[in-house]
Amino acid sequence: MRGEIRATENAPLDRVWIAVSQAMNDLPFAITRRVKEARSAELIARSTRGKKIRITLTAVTDNTTAVSIRVGTFGDEALSLLIYDKIKQSF
Repeated sequence: MRGEIRATENAPLDRVWIAVSQAMNDLPFAITRRVKEARSAELIARSTRGKKIRITLTAVTDNTTAVSIRVGTFGDEALSLLIYDKIKQSF
């Protein structure tokens, strides 16, 4: 499906979670859910146009984290990339 961004970051889950939280606080989205567990995390927000944004983190190893960003049902590649770029800037 188009519009979902998947990446692997060479950083522990806790560090990526902090970057995701900072990035989403800087963007004009309403965060509706934040859940962080030992090996995974999920943040859900709504865009200014009402699209659901889901960011999922999964610890691959102690120092590697898989990141998935999905906007809307069918995806929005441009917005997903914007969010991912903002997360990368937060590192």
